[in-house]
Amino acid sequence: MNSFTQEKITALCERGETLQRKANYSVFQLSHSKTEPQREELTQSILAELFEIRGIFKLIIKAVENGK
Repeated sequence: MNSFTQEKITALCERGETLQRKANYSVFQLSHSKTEPQREELTQSILAELFEIRGIFKLIIKAVENGK
């Protein structure tokens, strides 16, 4: 695997970690939210973050496969 591929994978992992922290905090906020609109907004935010993390995993897998 070349250094460009490794750098790309590292950047994707860092982005994934950031999104994971955001999602974790959103879950914490959701558990303490009191209004339904706030809960709905947080739920949508969590789903969007998880969907983006899923996309990052796909990109990492593709980069690893192409880097072999």
